[in-house]
Amino acid sequence: MPAHPGGPGQNLRGPQNGCVCVCVKGRLYSSCVQSSMLHGIETWPIIKENEVALQRAEMRMFRWMCGVKLQDRVPGKGLREGLGLDDIISVLQQNRSQLYRHVLRKEDNDWMNCTEYEVDGARPRGRQKKTWREIVEKDCQACKLMSRACPVRFSITSHFTHI
Repeated sequence: MPAHPGGPGQNLRGPQNGCVCVCVKGRLYSSCVQSSMLHGIETWPIIKENEVALQRAEMRMFRWMCGVKLQDRVPGKGLREGLGLDDIISVLQQNRSQLYRHVLRKEDNDWMNCTEYEVDGARPRGRQKKTWREIVEKDCQACKLMSRACPVRFSITSHFTHI
């Protein structure tokens, strides 16, 4: 009989040989691995290749945690639901919009506001690289935020309060 019946750590073990439950693996992945993968990424404009690389790496980790091979043809949505996790791109969009709201709440003299920064000089030919602001506006549309509250500094400050 254990020293603490039903105590700490008793619900972390599964029925097979003391293995860790999949939901616990999902929580551990979310708190450690996913946060490390997304650390600082909300501050730079991400391109489609980076999104695909993040999703691919995440799916490889999901399959490894669940012990599923690619040959088993288990859909990624089922693995994600079993682990209790959201898509890494939606988490990235939430983090980016949270940072953007934080930047907008700051006073002008308290924070260097780089969202309005314009680069001087001629731009190169071809399709221009997306700016961080354009990415944030796309995230606002994806999250169905009010369009008037997203890009304009003065209208958004009335919607949010200081914590």
